[in-house]
Amino acid sequence: MNKLMQLKKPGSAIVLVMFAIVILFVIGGGLLSLGLQGRILAAKESSEIAARTAADAGLEKAVFEMNEKLKVKPWSDSVLPSATYEAIPNCNATFSYTVTVDTGGGYTISNYLVTATGNYGTVQKQVSCTLTGQWKPFSFALFGDQNISLSNSSTVDQYNTTGGTPELQVGTNSVASGAISLSNSSIINGAAVVGVNGNPATVVSLVNSSKVTGNKSAQTASNTLASVTVPSSLTSLPSSGALSLINSATKTLNSSAQYSSINISNSSILTINGPVSLYVTGNISISNSSQITVVKTNPNASLTIYIGGNLSAGNSSNINNQTQDASKAQILGLDTCTSIGLGNSSNFYGCVYTPKAQVTLGNSCGTYGSVIAKNVKGVNSSQMHYDASLKDLSIASAPTAFIVKNWSDN
Repeated sequence: MNKLMQLKKPGSAIVLVMFAIVILFVIGGGLLSLGLQGRILAAKESSEIAARTAADAGLEKAVFEMNEKLKVKPWSDSVLPSATYEAIPNCNATFSYTVTVDTGGGYTISNYLVTATGNYGTVQKQVSCTLTGQWKPFSFALFGDQNISLSNSSTVDQYNTTGGTPELQVGTNSVASGAISLSNSSIINGAAVVGVNGNPATVVSLVNSSKVTGNKSAQTASNTLASVTVPSSLTSLPSSGALSLINSATKTLNSSAQYSSINISNSSILTINGPVSLYVTGNISISNSSQITVVKTNPNASLTIYIGGNLSAGNSSNINNQTQDASKAQILGLDTCTSIGLGNSSNFYGCVYTPKAQVTLGNSCGTYGSVIAKNVKGVNSSQMHYDASLKDLSIASAPTAFIVKNWSDN
């Protein structure tokens, strides 16, 4: 009873109210502080996101500018794209970027390092990537810029396929009647593609039981055959003059070289036993049971020939790629190369790219790889077996696009 009377004493209610106010003030202050910290954290994170997005935009802009620059011929990297505090529309963020030569490139067109920085307020983010030239010219089994002629039981098919391998394609940029001509039981086991707005019914000419097993259609855009560029690592080499092997002579190459011409005849053999690139400013002649051999005993052995003149491989002569890996034997013709002939009854595992030349596949010649040329002629039972894995083969000597090779953020 006394305790109850004490609680009813004047002033006791005020104490309770004040105590409640203090508790509410502490709780409110804590909630206010928590909300303020949340807003600061959210503002910081949003600024970092904006800065990072700006950096990504700068990198994308640099890649775009490099690909636009690639359209200007001849290629020059004396002046490379750059930007400083470029504004982003409808945003307070800015970006800067630089493009520099990656000295590890080694090709006429090198790898390039792109560094982009995004700024938003006081926050800064940086991203970087390496650009590399991409040129994948072997998406067709056969491609003749002007025409393709297959006669007398010639065949085109493909191997090295997987479940997702697309249909083989033979193509031309021409819309002229008979630009793709098959006669006397010749067969394309795949599709035929003709020039933009061309009529496949007239561009593809089928005679005497010849046939195309797949679709015949027109391209939506021309397949431009870019000129081949010789790597500076080859053009800077001193010329070794003319290489001539006759009367069963032999020679082994382990490293790259430059020659004015190559002549191999009378059962002679030039052996490639390493990663070899040859720049031949003139003609290459392989005849009379002679051959260039890429050995399979050395896993690093490969041959890339940049040829300024013409190449002829006569009867019983051969470019003998023992590895049977078509990517390890490449013949790349400069604009001054007008003729490449692969001899009768030979088997060639490799790729041929020569935008200004006619390539002739001789009687019963078996080619395992891909042939891209101005004109392609298959004679008397020639066999073209397309290596489907070549569609992803990229060659850096004349890229048609820059792609991001690797990427990092800082």
